[in-house]
Amino acid sequence: MNETLQSLRSDLLSRRMLPFVVMALLALAVALGYALAGSGSTPTPSVQAGTGGSAAPAALAVAAASPNPNAAESETPGGVRYQSGGPTHSPFRQLSEPKGSSSTAPHGKTSTGGSSSGGSSSTAGANGKSGAGGGAEAPTPPKPSKPVKKSKFPYDVSILFGQLPAVAGGVVTLPPYQNVKPQQPLPSASDARIALERVNSTAKSAVFALLAPAILRGQGVCLPSPSECQHVGLEAGQSEELEYLEESGQVAIYELKTVSIVKSSSQAAG
Repeated sequence: MNETLQSLRSDLLSRRMLPFVVMALLALAVALGYALAGSGSTPTPSVQAGTGGSAAPAALAVAAASPNPNAAESETPGGVRYQSGGPTHSPFRQLSEPKGSSSTAPHGKTSTGGSSSGGSSSTAGANGKSGAGGGAEAPTPPKPSKPVKKSKFPYDVSILFGQLPAVAGGVVTLPPYQNVKPQQPLPSASDARIALERVNSTAKSAVFALLAPAILRGQGVCLPSPSECQHVGLEAGQSEELEYLEESGQVAIYELKTVSIVKSSSQAAG
């Protein structure tokens, strides 16, 4: 057996047989290459958009083949040997669709009205609008709040306030002011010297703000302190003299007297 193999090897490696052996090996390699290429998966060509702003070609629509086995159709001429009968189909003509199949809209949406109605109802629910089936109602806007009315001053304060005569011994007649309002400048807005600030918690003293610097003499109480007198408090029946230095250099003396402090009629009725 070894002698037979050695003789066969010597014959194959002889100079006469060597070209035939090389050609046989090359043919075997080519056959293996074709077999491997045919069995592998064919790569799908990618569609790329052209340069210069040209749009990419639209993909061909895919349709189901005819279910009739007697009318078989082939996309390639080589598939004729696999079909049981029927004509060869041209690859450039669209396959026929079976009757009764529902058409498919773009982006996977069917032409039936079920999904569209469901989408509209869900959209209506998202927008907060009530549909035919009784969806969520729109929120009611809040009502504007009513303006808060300022509380009325609960006291009727009557005072006398005016300038004293420059000549001593003259008749003193002070102008009366009834139902004085808080922050009301006296004797006038153009000549503001004092203003009613408040009535204390015991309703016995009226507190007046000093709108112009003055020297005080009388029965009143300086607030917040005698050294820093910004307000003066007077009970009913008390008076206070206020000495002002006018722009002309003259001295003017005014007198302030609290006549009465009573609760207003509306507050008393309430």
